[in-house]
Amino acid sequence: MARPLGRSALQAVLALLLTVLVLPAAFAVEERISERLFLIRDKPGTATQFQMIVRAGCLDEANGQCRGLAHYLEHLVLVGRNPEHKDAGVRLIPDGAMNGWTTQRSTRYWHSAPAREAGPKADLELLFNFYAARLKDFSITPEDAVRERNVVRQEHDSALASRPFPRFASMLTRALLPDHPAGQMVIGTKQDIEAFTVDDARAFHRTWYALNNAVFVVKADIEPAALKDIADRALADVAAGRLPPRARLAAPAFAVERKDFREQDAQITRAGVYVRKLFRMEEGDLAANRAARQIVLSFLQSRLPGSPHDVIVDKANLGVVQIVTSLARVAPKIYALTMAGNVAPDADPDKLRLAIESYIDALAGNGIPAATITRLQTRFADARVNADKDPSAVYSRLIGWLVQGSRYEDLAQWPQRIAAVTPADVASILQGFSSPGRIVTGILEPAKPALAPVNIEQRP
Repeated sequence: MARPLGRSALQAVLALLLTVLVLPAAFAVEERISERLFLIRDKPGTATQFQMIVRAGCLDEANGQCRGLAHYLEHLVLVGRNPEHKDAGVRLIPDGAMNGWTTQRSTRYWHSAPAREAGPKADLELLFNFYAARLKDFSITPEDAVRERNVVRQEHDSALASRPFPRFASMLTRALLPDHPAGQMVIGTKQDIEAFTVDDARAFHRTWYALNNAVFVVKADIEPAALKDIADRALADVAAGRLPPRARLAAPAFAVERKDFREQDAQITRAGVYVRKLFRMEEGDLAANRAARQIVLSFLQSRLPGSPHDVIVDKANLGVVQIVTSLARVAPKIYALTMAGNVAPDADPDKLRLAIESYIDALAGNGIPAATITRLQTRFADARVNADKDPSAVYSRLIGWLVQGSRYEDLAQWPQRIAAVTPADVASILQGFSSPGRIVTGILEPAKPALAPVNIEQRP
């Protein structure tokens, strides 16, 4: 005779039943076709989206130096013409759209093609064949290589020379990580760009552009079997490569020290304040640690009671709009926390800086209430359910996960990881914030008007 289920056992059964009922429908728009191919099924009449993600960015450049070669290669791949393709990647689909992005960890090639009456098969065949060839090699004329180097230099000037805050922030990042590629700019410096050579780009290509270091994501109205056939035929003779150790895993030199920077710029009208901290933190289970970090970051980016916005903007009136926060894993057990904000009218930049530093120091003691953690977990679960109904949201989420070099299997388990975060897990993260480390602060403020010359009347 069966015994009645206890409360905990009943909850476990209900959770399992809910998983069985919900997951197939929730994830029906996201399918893993093969180890390196993903499909997000979309409804008829929608544009076809294609991305090839090469899991190599500026952190993977030679000798642990981010010089911008990964980004330069992105340009060469899109502009060059291989013998098997008379058109460059930028003109592959004339009535579509394309772009490329390079980050610290990856390089992405994106194409969009309008809906066709015959379906997306012809566009996808063209794209897979093109990028299969680009994984094997690329061809570029000397004139095109020089022109693209000039384009990269223009992008550098547009991103930094005429934008005071990004330029200042890049300088602070370099001060925080002076001996690590994560402290350098993805695009490189002007000197780096001038030194680009096609041979250096080819060396990077030979090292990282291999089938086992690339993934493909497609959002389209196509059957999985048809997509798999297209990809298998195009990639059949693309070889895997022997990937070297990642320079990004090297730990930066760690010192307990402080660096403060202050500059003026005539282009800005309101001061900005940055506080950055490099610190050590024990990790334990990496997946659990990552989920706890996400809960902490969600709280720091929120407007909930006790958040930076609540304490520093709403109550202290020292900042405006939002205290921007990021938390990054630089290397095993080494993390970087950044908080930045614009100074409120009539407020003192030094007071905002001090408020941010004091907030960080007090986090371990103040903690995040258990009820707030539960609230954030509920927000995440609700957002996940809503996103799972939208192919575009699923597509963006998958891309965002893969470009970080993260495993797809971990994304599938992410909701359970978030739900399992405990107050103790959160407290462990916050404890790391208060540990000794390298602190870099910066204040960028409007240039003060020069004093007008004073006429002193000469008297006999």
